[in-house]
Amino acid sequence: MKYKHIIWDFDGTLFDTYGEIAKVIEEVLKNRGIVENLDWIVKNLHISLTHSLTHLSNKHTLDYNEFKDTFMQAEERMNVKEALPFPGVKEIIDSTEGYTFMVTNRAESVFRFLEYRDYRKYFKEILHRNSGFPLKPGSEAVEYLIEKYGLDRKEMLFIGDRDVDIECAINAQIHSCYYDSHNIPNIAPCTYYTKDYFKLLDILKTA
Repeated sequence: MKYKHIIWDFDGTLFDTYGEIAKVIEEVLKNRGIVENLDWIVKNLHISLTHSLTHLSNKHTLDYNEFKDTFMQAEERMNVKEALPFPGVKEIIDSTEGYTFMVTNRAESVFRFLEYRDYRKYFKEILHRNSGFPLKPGSEAVEYLIEKYGLDRKEMLFIGDRDVDIECAINAQIHSCYYDSHNIPNIAPCTYYTKDYFKLLDILKTA
């Protein structure tokens, strides 16, 4: 392939999890007597979880930290069985000649999903919310990987489904692919745009 090393985001990029995350938020709100539009929650998760929780806290006059903590506790119990890898993910991973990494703003719960589907074995290193780096779009986690493994930026591709992923790649001066998993076009300029990982794989193999 054109790129030797690939960095993946998790939610909405590797696994289709937004629907289940939105249900967790919906349930936390319902426990407070609040009814919120599920489609709105899903759409705003594409901006960021922090954005969604902040907006909902302000809208419904909730204490943000308490709301966030309650959500995080509920998310840890989220049903991993309902979250599936997107079609074509495995094929891209199998075709990657170098390292496969993950940089996600999700916390340690990411391992529950990966282990349930036996996907953890594919990643050389997984950097998450609690790994000690600023969250995306900060590029510190990517810079750490570049330095630790002696990577060539020209051989790296970051795949993500949100503008923060693309901005992270831009900040790290590596190429990016925006995966439009839920029909929400990107704003940040990416190297590639796709709705189909099989088509992306064809492009990367012939580029």
